[in-house]
Amino acid sequence: MGKNLVIVVLAAALVWCSWLLTRESEISARPPGRDDPHRELFDRVVADLPGVGVGFCLMDEKGTVVSQWNADQAMIPASSFKTLTTIAALDLLGPDFRFRTEVYFGGKTGDLVLRGGGDPTLSIEHLEELADEVVKAGITQIDGGVVGDGRLFPANMAGDFWGWGDVGNGYGSPTSGLNLEHNRFVAVFQPGEKVGEVAKLIEVSPELPGVDWLNEVRTGAAGSGDQVMIYGGPLATRIRMEGTVPLGKAFAVRGAAPNPPLFAAHHLHQALVRKGLSIRKEPRVVEAMEELPEGLPMIQRQSAPLSELLPGLHARSDNHETECLFQMLGVTVGRPAEQVLTDYWRERGVKNVRIVDGSGLSRADFISPQDLARVQIVAARGEHADIYRASLSSMSGGRIQLKGGAMSSVRTWTGYVEDGDGERHGFALMFNHYNDGSELNEWWDALLGEVMRSNY
Repeated sequence: MGKNLVIVVLAAALVWCSWLLTRESEISARPPGRDDPHRELFDRVVADLPGVGVGFCLMDEKGTVVSQWNADQAMIPASSFKTLTTIAALDLLGPDFRFRTEVYFGGKTGDLVLRGGGDPTLSIEHLEELADEVVKAGITQIDGGVVGDGRLFPANMAGDFWGWGDVGNGYGSPTSGLNLEHNRFVAVFQPGEKVGEVAKLIEVSPELPGVDWLNEVRTGAAGSGDQVMIYGGPLATRIRMEGTVPLGKAFAVRGAAPNPPLFAAHHLHQALVRKGLSIRKEPRVVEAMEELPEGLPMIQRQSAPLSELLPGLHARSDNHETECLFQMLGVTVGRPAEQVLTDYWRERGVKNVRIVDGSGLSRADFISPQDLARVQIVAARGEHADIYRASLSSMSGGRIQLKGGAMSSVRTWTGYVEDGDGERHGFALMFNHYNDGSELNEWWDALLGEVMRSNY
């Protein structure tokens, strides 16, 4: 009888504890109470933006939520999501990490192999430097050809959830183990004399090997800007361009190079020929399952260190550079990149998150404002906090440091803001599913201004 009573009491205690934990979760998930310092402001925001998803979280350096609105609601983050990748890269790769590119001879084949190490910053100028080193090594003839090896990263060079309208345009360029010029090209059009006339494609730079062009671009109204869509995608051999360029002078748009390893091999081949080398075969790419003879690197090139890459990456919100870091995390740990990054953040208390790429280009990514603010607090406590904060954009005399994000019907910001007492807080402000974004900046200014005036 006594044992049964003890069991009943213990069971009741467990139920009570479970209820308390559930109750605590429910309370934290509710909209802010009347004592929240910014409740009145958000009441005005949602009244002014009916039907728009609005989320906000302000968190102190201890990780305590100071103010929030729908802070536990999963939302599309756009490019503020890049901070999850860059913070993890600083920790797992280190601020001194450098990408490496190697050149070596491929055994009996006589091929000169350009082996990529994932460097997103490799340029044609760098290939010229590599070609100079080949000449300095006394090589005058290549019996095979220049071979591009981009197999360090997965063969699928675009995110599974990237849009068809993204993968042909410059901001959606593919990610390979061997990259060149951010895997982008510039197409220059000469508009017609009248609106509606065909705009002539007059130049593509750098040259893209193995591509046919289907130009359906026409002349638009003066001042209409870039209204061109480029449809290609990884390994495409035909690129279609449609839309309009404005009436007037020649107009340039950016597209994505569909085959990065061939793109790089082609331009190294051209550089070597310009320097007088005889090359018997045309450039080609190492296929994913091909067994290529290994060779010792004859020439190596290193990128700038990660700590120097981050400010430009954040300022330009560069998808390609971020995706290369994302994939390098997978290579370094030895697991798929999305799994590495998900595990990294869940181990640090970030739970309401889905990671399908490293840049936030996919609309399938999501995170709650509370977890995005928590990401910033984790970074602030980390070994490389100063490097990370210095890489963010700065406003209001340094009192706001942030990374923003934008895509169709999505605007987000995350980073740090100082209150009236000079205390630094992590924050995330997110807007989803709006039709007119002109009012969002006004609410952004109002909220951050109020935070800076507050004394918590």
